[in-house]
Amino acid sequence: MEESLSHLFWNCTLANWTWNYISSWWSINSLSFKSRPFSIPYLLSLKPQRHVSKIWRMVVSASLWSIWLARNDFVFNKSKINEKELTRLIFIRISKWGSASKIMPFGSDPLWNINPVGAINVHHFRDMTNFWKFKQEVYSTVCMVDAAWLATSDGSIKGGIGGIIKNKCGQILYCFSAPSYGYTIHEAEIEAILHVLSVFRSNPCLMHNSVICSDSVVAINAISAGLEYSFPLLVPDFSINEIFQNSVCLNFVPSDLNDEADQLAKDGLNRDQFSAFWSAQVF
Repeated sequence: MEESLSHLFWNCTLANWTWNYISSWWSINSLSFKSRPFSIPYLLSLKPQRHVSKIWRMVVSASLWSIWLARNDFVFNKSKINEKELTRLIFIRISKWGSASKIMPFGSDPLWNINPVGAINVHHFRDMTNFWKFKQEVYSTVCMVDAAWLATSDGSIKGGIGGIIKNKCGQILYCFSAPSYGYTIHEAEIEAILHVLSVFRSNPCLMHNSVICSDSVVAINAISAGLEYSFPLLVPDFSINEIFQNSVCLNFVPSDLNDEADQLAKDGLNRDQFSAFWSAQVF
């Protein structure tokens, strides 16, 4: 049979060993999994959760690389690998890549061997809890914001924004979710930050020792440098610097630790109008 990408990475013996092992390890329905033609975008889309996706992408990459190396070893060295050895090498390669990239300590977690998604969720919850706990210890008011961006089936683009303001105890004081009127994901992120700044401006009691956390370096830098230089059409009708002088600051948060704001922003994609909630604790 003439070699093709589809045959090599999806249908040959090496590929069947690999994907049978991966689908069993990651609890993926093997019948529906293998019923599709070979497609890297399809493979990468199987685990869409943001904190799982970056590790799943590494799993897919290591699996494809292992198939390729095993194929080359057979073609050039006439050395045949067996199924057990191939899957062992895949597991080792994934674990070493994960440890080297410091994504998570795969080798020291026995749960990783039998329930990788469960292990990832445990580590993600721990990292997220520690990150926001530190923010709450340092600041009196902690706000997280995010923006979402989606290409629709008709070719149009729509955005959403969302955010939460919490006190030191982690109690929600205010949250919002809304469609975005920005033309880019960066404009949407700035829109979310500006909304929170307007909330602080209207509620001075929230401004003392407060932080706004965004996962957009572009938005943070643009607001810090002055919107008039890079996003002049987004300059608000109030002084941003005046609010920052009242103990409000902007911080970066890794996107995979910004789950709550991310979900509110995604909800905003499907909203027709602005939606917000105030807690009675504020008043």
